[in-house]
Amino acid sequence: MAKALKLMTWNVQMLPFLFQESNLNIQVRANRISRAILDLPSRDQPDVIVFNEVFNDEGRKWLLNYLKFQYPNSVNKLEHPVIDVEQDSGLMLFSKLPFQPLPTGGSHLFEVFERTAGDDSLASKGVGVVRVAGPYDPTTIAFTHLQASYDADNTDHMGIRADQFHFIREVLLKIAGTNPQHYANGVIAGDLNVKGDPDDPSGELNQVFAGTANTFGGDFDDSWRMAMHPPNDLTDYDPGYTQRSTETLIPNRFDYQCMRRNPNFDIGLVAHHLSTPIRLASEVTDHWALLGHLHRINENCSPASAVPLLKLPSNNPTQLNKSQVWTRTLEFRDEDMYHWVYIEDAGTFSVWCLPLLEVAAYRRSDFTNELEPTDILSLADLPSAVATAMTGGSVRVHRFTKGAVFSSREPFFLRFRGTSPSFQGKNGYGILHHRGESPETAIRLEPHLAINPDLPLGQPLGLNDECFFRVDRPNRYSQTPYDDHFVLDNPARVNVTVELRDNAQTPIKTVQSNDAKVKINRHGSVETLFIVLRRSNNNDINFTMTWDSPLSYMTLDESFRLHINDEVGVDWTGADELELNIYVDDVNVFSNSWDDADTGEDWPDLLDSVKASVVARTKGPAKWVAFTERVSFDMLKTDGISAHGSAGCEIAGLQPRDKDIEMRVGAINISDLFGDGHFTAHAVIGKFPLF
Repeated sequence: MAKALKLMTWNVQMLPFLFQESNLNIQVRANRISRAILDLPSRDQPDVIVFNEVFNDEGRKWLLNYLKFQYPNSVNKLEHPVIDVEQDSGLMLFSKLPFQPLPTGGSHLFEVFERTAGDDSLASKGVGVVRVAGPYDPTTIAFTHLQASYDADNTDHMGIRADQFHFIREVLLKIAGTNPQHYANGVIAGDLNVKGDPDDPSGELNQVFAGTANTFGGDFDDSWRMAMHPPNDLTDYDPGYTQRSTETLIPNRFDYQCMRRNPNFDIGLVAHHLSTPIRLASEVTDHWALLGHLHRINENCSPASAVPLLKLPSNNPTQLNKSQVWTRTLEFRDEDMYHWVYIEDAGTFSVWCLPLLEVAAYRRSDFTNELEPTDILSLADLPSAVATAMTGGSVRVHRFTKGAVFSSREPFFLRFRGTSPSFQGKNGYGILHHRGESPETAIRLEPHLAINPDLPLGQPLGLNDECFFRVDRPNRYSQTPYDDHFVLDNPARVNVTVELRDNAQTPIKTVQSNDAKVKINRHGSVETLFIVLRRSNNNDINFTMTWDSPLSYMTLDESFRLHINDEVGVDWTGADELELNIYVDDVNVFSNSWDDADTGEDWPDLLDSVKASVVARTKGPAKWVAFTERVSFDMLKTDGISAHGSAGCEIAGLQPRDKDIEMRVGAINISDLFGDGHFTAHAVIGKFPLF
């Protein structure tokens, strides 16, 4: 019985001792890398891990020590079989699955590339190959790290990389011999050093995967480009970034999983899902782990083949004044398969799964971070006509089962799978598109996003022609009240009533107006509110509602750091001793000292410390901090001639003129007779939570 193959590739930047720039020792880095993998939910842990750039023997030893019990099968070191070059390949592989013998003999194969250049010539660059029992038995895994570019545009040595792609193809053909299935049922994984994101000026990605016969790109394709986009839409809403530049914060894409082009129903792996679930602080590695859930083809098994929900007839197509309902039956041909649904609109949707199924939601611009449900909804609480459409459909959703409510500011995906990896067979789900005719079917507002409720023309919405919007106001980090504004755009200047209610549906304030913009305000803190729109005539349909929030959100991911561009004084005389305080709207979120700050390093454990502080204060997950004014960095130098010299910087909240998402930096300069110190605070700020 075919099962999924979960494959991870990760460039962990364990360079030789003399080239290490991280202020963390190699054992700590190996521990954090291993712990991040083992801390993934057990169902999402990789079966096979491919590491790049494990050049450090000490790092290799510690990775093996931390992972060998969960991953008993490994390829520890691959180096040139004849020539004594300065470094090995940097490749390392761990597997929960036993290795199968290769036709060429042994449990693994390593072939050294014929061409390399620059510093890459100092390493045994090549391709390793193993076989395991994946969705196909056997499944061939080729793991590699291709020639690097040394220029800013990543155009250097494109010809050498082209030769290396051809070399990999020839190795796989040799291993497959005369059996086409053995060639088709494989995957190539690793850091390919091809910049595959929209910022690439070289066009190398398109050249590599041009589809020309008898070439690597004619036989294999980039799985992210194949699978991780909406159906019939090749736009890279989520470009699949796998690395962020430590200097500029600009994300890049270098890491890949490549599978057979145009696989059919019985031959060839496909990616049911690809994501980058581990993004550690830059002091560990600036690359992100790329995880693939690889399996055989099934109907609607990837985002690219998802069910286009809103293009299908609903269970209640004639009732346009009510929330719309869809129910569907699906079938999984093998264990641990995925089924995807695409919702080509922003909005609020509730999802009910029959027993044995579970659902997760992803914005189309982010296949890694799941959307958190905003509520749990029982069918028993729905308006009767809507509940009847759900329970009377082709999938018999029980009236008292609970559904998860998801709200997205952009089109999004639903991913269904069995609650157990062993599930296969038929099951079903029901989906409700909220139209706002009741508090339970309210349309959730997202900050700064104008929502058109799509009111029915010439008939009342629901029974009372009231449209409910829901607002879930977060705390700002200071936990002090702030002013929120809700604006109804009413360009036809018709008479309307806008009422603000609390979570118990008790009216707080009411505004009646025929202004072009009808505003209602709220001073307070974390709470759930409802805004009710009543129109004077059901022929009036030209409205949008916007939540004009004053909050900015600082993302707590690997982009948040403080970098030492140049330590104070003369660099060779010793490291700086520093104290750092960080404030969010004048509330301290970090306070610590560091007695070993060297040029080129990041402040150690800064991100984890800030996250811990946020969790302690907010009692919730530390994905972001909300603020209205500023994030302040105050630094004090406590050693040397310039002892107690201090400086700081501020990162301001976003203004209406700013983009929705801004990469912000703040410069800190400390004066010294023997050389000023320069430090940079990095942060990504959004007008809404980015995940």
